[in-house]
Amino acid sequence: MTRTRPRHLRQLRHLAALVTTVLLTATLLGAPGASSASAGGPRGGSTDVAPLTAVTAESAATPEALLQRARRVVAPRPGEQVTPADGEHATFLMRDLFSALPDLDPEERALAEVILARPTDGASDPQGNGYSVPSVKRCTKRVCLHHVRSTADAPPSEAWATYSLKILDKVYRFETGKLGYRKPVADRKFGGNSKFDVYLKDLGTGLYGYCVPEYYKPGSRKVASGYCVVDNDFSSTQFSGKPKDNLRVTLAHEFFHAVQFAYDFTEDQWFMESTAVWMEERFADGVNDNRQYLPIGQTRLPHVPLDTFADPGVHYGNWTFWEYLSSRMGNRVVRDVWERADANRGRADQYSAQALRSALAERGGLTRRYTAFAAANLMPGKNYAEGEAWPAAITRGTRELGKQQRRTRFRVRVDHLASASYVVRPDSSMGKKWKLRVVVKGPARGSSPGAYVTVRTTKGALQRKPVTLTRKGVGKVVVPFSAKRVRAVYLTVANASTRYRCGRGTTYSCRGVARDDDRRFSLKVSTFR
Repeated sequence: MTRTRPRHLRQLRHLAALVTTVLLTATLLGAPGASSASAGGPRGGSTDVAPLTAVTAESAATPEALLQRARRVVAPRPGEQVTPADGEHATFLMRDLFSALPDLDPEERALAEVILARPTDGASDPQGNGYSVPSVKRCTKRVCLHHVRSTADAPPSEAWATYSLKILDKVYRFETGKLGYRKPVADRKFGGNSKFDVYLKDLGTGLYGYCVPEYYKPGSRKVASGYCVVDNDFSSTQFSGKPKDNLRVTLAHEFFHAVQFAYDFTEDQWFMESTAVWMEERFADGVNDNRQYLPIGQTRLPHVPLDTFADPGVHYGNWTFWEYLSSRMGNRVVRDVWERADANRGRADQYSAQALRSALAERGGLTRRYTAFAAANLMPGKNYAEGEAWPAAITRGTRELGKQQRRTRFRVRVDHLASASYVVRPDSSMGKKWKLRVVVKGPARGSSPGAYVTVRTTKGALQRKPVTLTRKGVGKVVVPFSAKRVRAVYLTVANASTRYRCGRGTTYSCRGVARDDDRRFSLKVSTFR
């Protein structure tokens, strides 16, 4: 993650509410020509919405501006505040600064190298972000932990340092052993040996930790060694949650960034962060710190594209997509995506969404899996092991049908890797012989449209029906609609496109512009006996 404390959960909820209000309410209620999709709305009334586009354009920051942003994170001056965005994106600030070194003039490059240097660069560091006293190194067969015994950077006790090393070693063995990911690229013995190094330091400002790429692997400009820095104590005055829990999820998350550097440290940010938060769940399932991000991910906000990297942390909340895949296909599926994104010599070097589609090609396909994921988020308690504690996805509207109003229509536009859902309920006039017919008209197959119908019975059971669409994007499904047997029917349409014009300076996949945003879907819904 750069993992950061989100300025208390209350503020995070406020930001989530802001995203919801601006992106959903404004588009549904304020779009020209849009009409309400609530119960009792116009019969067959339109529910057209304006395109839902999250703010994802990368900052046009110069290398010099990037240099100053990175400096503020690692060495803020007295009275200087670190912005939430810079704190959250510290790993990527360091990554981008590392990549920008050739574009800096000699004086700026010297400053950048100081910022990128390890805390053991010492008290002579003009930026003041190095240790000011000699450090202590503790090692296992695989990793080393560095800390000091005095100054504000010291951990609260020797026992804390011992515990930190123990957890770091467990994380290393879990991620590279049990889960089978590639080991971090060996450094140049800059920490005293070739083992992976983590440094404890008083980071302040609620910053949990960050990782820094350090040396290019010979023969590659996308693979690098690195090291990580994590907070020295996770003090309750700066962090919510228990210190040991924060340490566990932070080491799991940050070490996985170092693993990612061994595949491709230039990969898309949404992919790197969402899989790193997913890794927290794998290593420290009982901590549940990552639930704080659910209100700002697709589990709650399905209209914001999955590959969005934008404040207030949508990319963190989308760890649930990987949870959905791994809970059904095993943890290996996420590693398979990373192996297709692998930029080492002779490897595929696909960009994030491309690698995802490739990995799922023999697992039912991305369109089918993504559409089912979107439908599952309508009732997380029924679809995830811990889903009872998760928020449900926002729906675009609800209609009640019966003998007096037997048909309706929904129209919606959906951006890439996003979805929209509606709810249709039977009124008391719908006897046991009544059924519901749903006709979907979406875009052509080339833009990867999907549709899914979920019937929730009065006893709480779910009947799931993917809708097969033709090459022209047309499909039909019929489901029961008796009021005595059916509580509600959920209609989901999804745009699973991964086609981009790459290299356009966004933070979507391949830094591209999606070719299939704003695709129109129409759902004709009618009852019959």
